[in-house]
Formats: sequence, C-alpha cells, structure tokens
Amino acid sequence: MLLWLLYSLDLNPIENLWYLLKERLMRDYLYLALLKKNEDSLEELIKSAEKVWDSLEQLLINDLIDSMPRCVVAVIEAKG
Repeated sequence: MLLWLLYSLDLNPIENLWYLLKERLMRDYLYLALLKKNEDSLEELIKSAEKVWDSLEQLLINDLIDSMPRCVVAVIEAKG
C-alpha cells in the first residue's frame, strides 16, 4: 500500500467512484434535490444511492483500480 494515498484523495480510486455515484444520482434521481430535508427524503436518498451503487459495473471498478499504476507514475514524473 502506498502510504501517501491516505492524504492524496485524487489518487484514491474510491474518490472517482464517489464522483460517478453522485453523477448518476443527479442524472437519474434529480427530483431528490427538490425534496424537503427530513427523515423521509433521507430514506429516499439512501434507497436511490443503493440502487445506483448496485448498478455500477464491475468492469468500471476494475478500470479504476487498473488506472492506479498510471496515476502514480504520472504523479512521480510531475514530482508530486
């Protein structure tokens, strides 16, 4: 494990996954932004996020993981 990944969020593949999750949530469940902030809307958000999470393709996740060596090399070449 690369220790500095804990402090370099842009090098962490989960950050890209969170971005995709949020993007798909906004695309497919835009109405959530219009709901009042209460327990019911929180439950709706959680259910919707779980649906999007479950729909993420394994190939996409594998691609994010496989991109790590290239990202690390790019950071090293750029000297940080």
